[in-house]
Amino acid sequence: MADSPIVVLPATGKVGREVVASLLARGARVRAVSRALDRLGALPASVERATARFENVPSLEAVLRGAPRAFFVTPYSEIEEQLGENVVEAARRAGVEKLCYAGAAHPDADAAWLRGVILWGVGIVWPHYKPKFRVEEAVRREAFGIVLQPMNYFQNDEIFRKEILEEGTYPQPLGRKKVNRIDVRDIADGASRVLLEPGHEGRAYPVYGLDSLSGPECADVWSEALGRKIAYAGDDLDAWEKRVEGRMYDKERADIRKTYEFFHAWGGTMGASYSRRCAELLGRPPRRYRDYVSELVEKWRGGS
Repeated sequence: MADSPIVVLPATGKVGREVVASLLARGARVRAVSRALDRLGALPASVERATARFENVPSLEAVLRGAPRAFFVTPYSEIEEQLGENVVEAARRAGVEKLCYAGAAHPDADAAWLRGVILWGVGIVWPHYKPKFRVEEAVRREAFGIVLQPMNYFQNDEIFRKEILEEGTYPQPLGRKKVNRIDVRDIADGASRVLLEPGHEGRAYPVYGLDSLSGPECADVWSEALGRKIAYAGDDLDAWEKRVEGRMYDKERADIRKTYEFFHAWGGTMGASYSRRCAELLGRPPRRYRDYVSELVEKWRGGS
């Protein structure tokens, strides 16, 4: 198992790319999977490349054969639940020993019946995440299952490079209430640890950052990093949808809008204990938002 490749499915998305990088940094062999090989061209030569489709269980089983550890996220899709269950079925057929799934944040409990009650309630106010919750339960029913429950990504800001740098606005409509945020690289490092270390099977981990920020507070962090005023663009979700049209899939945009609606009404924090549990998983504190923004500003100024 130690010398076998670890499957990352898909390896081309926001999370998958960072999981590949984190595993490689730890000396692991990686089998990167996408729908098309040409999407994997930027990866190092040491990375195995393979194709599979979430809709096709035999193709998933084929890429999981000989790779007893795997990581996956489900794509935005009208049939997201079925696609996730296909991965679990393929993992079972292929003899996978560890399957790590990164879903979505929510209140959690060890007892399945209590989780069912919690997720029923969360599903009422956050119905677009029901498929992710159901995929999570499918993973947790398996002895080889491991679940990560990440909060809002820092890296969601990167789609707004033009607006931040050229227009002086921060357009992500997080709202006026505080939302917990996490660096995608911390999600990746958490995935690497549970896949490379023994003893994580059957467990779920919240992946929460140290920072809970409102939309205006995020704009203030950008103002500090850039040395000039970056204004919060406001909570108008219709204006946000027009702005991101063509930058996101329709399903992705619709689901994210519902998430913003939830944040506007309720915020997105879970308490300090969730951040402490994330730190225990990582073996260090999660990255800070201010540090992420400063790093990204330097990267953008350098032309990257």
